[in-house]
Amino acid sequence: MGANGRSPRTPTLSPPHAQRRPPAPDAPTVLFDLDETLMPEEPVAMRCIVDTARAASSAYGVDPLDLATALRQEARKLWHATPVHSFCNRAGISSWEALWSEFPGDAPELAYLRSRRGTYRLESWQAALERFDIQDPALAQRLADAFPALRAQTYETFPDAVPCLERLARDCRIAVVTNGARDNQLRKLAGGGMADLPERIFVSSDFGAGKPSPAFFGHVLHTLRVAASTCVFVGDSVTNDILGASACGIATIWVNRDGRADPRTAVARHEVGALRDVDVGLIRRLLST
Repeated sequence: MGANGRSPRTPTLSPPHAQRRPPAPDAPTVLFDLDETLMPEEPVAMRCIVDTARAASSAYGVDPLDLATALRQEARKLWHATPVHSFCNRAGISSWEALWSEFPGDAPELAYLRSRRGTYRLESWQAALERFDIQDPALAQRLADAFPALRAQTYETFPDAVPCLERLARDCRIAVVTNGARDNQLRKLAGGGMADLPERIFVSSDFGAGKPSPAFFGHVLHTLRVAASTCVFVGDSVTNDILGASACGIATIWVNRDGRADPRTAVARHEVGALRDVDVGLIRRLLST
């Protein structure tokens, strides 16, 4: 068991779109966010950055957390300066995701990111080390290479995520709708043991825009051939998930694991503190009101 009761899992070879028994014709569709709803993302990424930074600590005595914080800041600066940042912003691809993504896809923006990924990783670590007066290109390269390898084998799921998906999959169509780079998101789902549970996985980098874009939600509904009135979206982000889906006429369940207060969530049909509280009875009740 990982921190905060989360379950670490090792990668599996489950295919992202395994065949499932077709649901009933009138089955509701449940759309799930991935990051911070099914799996913790930012804290896992930060822990991997800190663990990577320990190599600099042993060589130069710099505090790993301080170096990790500097890396996040310097990577963000470089990320905002990239000529395709507007695309990344629309697709919801973060600066720390870029430190380990290979950026697959046909879009010219993804091709640019693919061609620059090694330089971006190296320059981010170099700039972070320079904040501590460390000029060591070889170390920067070692760190730039080490983080993607570590992050690609480090996954955690919330302990209620897989049981929730398995429970709902018996009576509902299930899809994951996530912002980010396709390879990262698929690797996380596989590593978390969830790749074969959704009927479809929609990743914003494939579409060129992500949540809360109405166009992205519309793409999801069109591809699944379902009406908004037959869907429920389950997610943690007020802006991306709750407001975005609600604006498209999709009923929403706000997953509020930390007990936050946010008046904007008044548009949510329901609030839960954990996914164990989401079952087919709740889904049907929300769609009947």
